[in-house]
Parts: sequence; structure tokens; C-alpha cells
Amino acid sequence: MDDKLNCWDFFKCGREIFRKERSDSVCIVSVISSMNGINSGINAGRNCWNVEGSYCMSSKANLGQEKDRGTITHKERFCKKCDFRMRVEKEEGDLFRD
Repeated sequence: MDDKLNCWDFFKCGREIFRKERSDSVCIVSVISSMNGINSGINAGRNCWNVEGSYCMSSKANLGQEKDRGTITHKERFCKKCDFRMRVEKEEGDLFRD
């Protein structure tokens, strides 16, 4: 199986704190250290579906919104079907934390 990716690696959004060229719009997922290690991720990188205000890659497409940030209402509705979330669940197996 491939290496365990964080959401910013999977979506290639460039909004993680570790990329200096996108420091103007860093996603909160990459800085929430209290979620570090959940589902083997860096900060909230493998638990993004539980972070309101993240730059959700599917918000715009699924809701027709002008902004890319996901609300909890959006996440409850769409993240269960997200390819990244399903990948994390499969990779973590019994250790998966929703």
C-alpha cells in the first residue's frame, strides 16, 4: 500500500503550513497540533472532515458555493463520500477514528 498521505498531499492543494509559497492562505488543518497522530496523520491531516473552516476541496463543487471552506454541516453531508476519507478509513482499519 502507498504511504499514508495527509489531505494536503492527497488533494495537492498547497495550503499546508509547510509550504512557504502559500503562507497567505494556510489551511487550519495543517496547524491543529491537538489532532497530531489521529489516523497516523500530521496535525489534522488525516482527520480533516472534523475541522470546520478547512479548505475543503469539494465544498465548491458539491454546494455551488463561491468559497472553498467547509462547514460542519457540509462535512457531515459530503465527507462520508470523500475519496480521501474512505482511503484513510481503509488504511487505518480497526484503528480508524472518525
